[in-house]
Amino acid sequence: MKNKLLNDEGYSVYPGAYVPSLKDEEVQAFSKTPHLNERKSPAVNVTELPGSYKVQMVIPGVKREEFFIHAKDNVINVCVIHKEGPEEFAKFIHTRESEFECIDRLIHLPENADSAFVSAEYKDGTLCMYAPKSKSPGHPHDMKIVVY
Repeated sequence: MKNKLLNDEGYSVYPGAYVPSLKDEEVQAFSKTPHLNERKSPAVNVTELPGSYKVQMVIPGVKREEFFIHAKDNVINVCVIHKEGPEEFAKFIHTRESEFECIDRLIHLPENADSAFVSAEYKDGTLCMYAPKSKSPGHPHDMKIVVY
């Protein structure tokens, strides 16, 4: 069975199934909701490696399907829409400081980063993205990035 989203133009092509929890239109509508005035904007670490740039964000408690990452030229937009599930475990929580509904963060990469080939993975509450270095300036592009 083919995954229509992976076969649509504009998605990065990686092996495996990836089905976002919302469609692009729903993400845009949700991010414009008035009650989301206090969006979270987590800290970002960008590290230069020999052949690439590593971008890290600590975002605990979400699923990879809740990430909506978009690269346009040398800017990466990381959007996370997290809707809490049933509160059946709420009686066990004593302190909760990582509660949020929407994260929206723009990350500007150095000019020699090629954001058309960014790879992303979410593991142990940390989103890691790798953007390879390029010797020539990149061509304008507009791309969605799949999180593994």
